[in-house]
Amino acid sequence: NTNVDPNLPPRWAAALRTVTSIPGVTTRTVGTKVPVAAVSGQVNSNEREHWQQISPMPIAWGTPDQEVVNIARKSIPQEEWQILERARKRFTDVKATKFDLLVL
Repeated sequence: NTNVDPNLPPRWAAALRTVTSIPGVTTRTVGTKVPVAAVSGQVNSNEREHWQQISPMPIAWGTPDQEVVNIARKSIPQEEWQILERARKRFTDVKATKFDLLVL
């Protein structure tokens, strides 16, 4: 969600982040559901309502408790996983953006 104000209806985007390993993920498979949290973002003076850059971090990087990761994964609605799955096919489009962030 690129909205700075979390109370607004979501404005979904796809963000890229290079990840080489995630605790608890032993086999790297396309489509693996990895819950993340945005740990930092950037807005500019011309556009303060939306994040221009978002840095997602797998939740498993922040906790050794696999149950926390499982709860996070299950807490994400299936509709949002489907949005992400459709966005995965737009990898090249996301990569072509200035900050690896494509509004969907």
